[in-house]
Amino acid sequence: MALCLAVAALAQEKPHWTGPYALQMPEDHYRISLRTFDSQGRTATKETVARIDYMIAHNTIFLGEESAEVHERFDYQAELGYNGGRGSDDHVHLYFGDGNAPVPENEDEGHDWFEEYAPESASSAVLAFVPELCDFGWDNKVDPDTEPGIVLQRMRQLGRAQSFLDRFYAGEETICGVKCWVFDFRGQGSYGLGDACWWIDPATGLALRRESPDGSGFMVEVFDLDYRLWTLDVRPELNPER
Repeated sequence: MALCLAVAALAQEKPHWTGPYALQMPEDHYRISLRTFDSQGRTATKETVARIDYMIAHNTIFLGEESAEVHERFDYQAELGYNGGRGSDDHVHLYFGDGNAPVPENEDEGHDWFEEYAPESASSAVLAFVPELCDFGWDNKVDPDTEPGIVLQRMRQLGRAQSFLDRFYAGEETICGVKCWVFDFRGQGSYGLGDACWWIDPATGLALRRESPDGSGFMVEVFDLDYRLWTLDVRPELNPER
């Protein structure tokens, strides 16, 4: 009898998820910055994707023994692509394409770079540059040229309703001011859905954190969906004092 009461108490304590889930990636006026970390919690990379109107900025900082920075800019109004990094003078330098000075006579190189590397639509930049944020809810049935998703896509393929997620629901936890749904697949058996723990923004469906059983993963550190003015940490090339 006591065992039955204990089991019933545990069942009552488990939080329940009622959903629904939908992936709605931000398309404009946003800044999302995240870091990846290894199993020891050490930061491996820092990455930012941001868009204001016609301009997209994508920055990646690689940490460790050989640190480096890669900066990309895509101007959808002029259809120009820029690429560069931080130089020995500690300033970020951008070029048309691969090392061409950003002057009018080199604009063809900038157009070629844009055509080759800019996301097909500006609205798909989050999926293109930080796909790990979309992995939980992305289903490449709508775009077979992209990588498949991990959770919702597999659930569709297995014929499972969204209510199946409730068995993995662990409650809420706040990241970047957002009360996230926590879905923990670790140690639950594969179910075909992997074994990570995910922290999901209910409004956008984006993953703001993911952690694997060995402790490695990523976490969003800036999640601004009303980003209206470029800041110098996102676009350091705009610094008038450089």
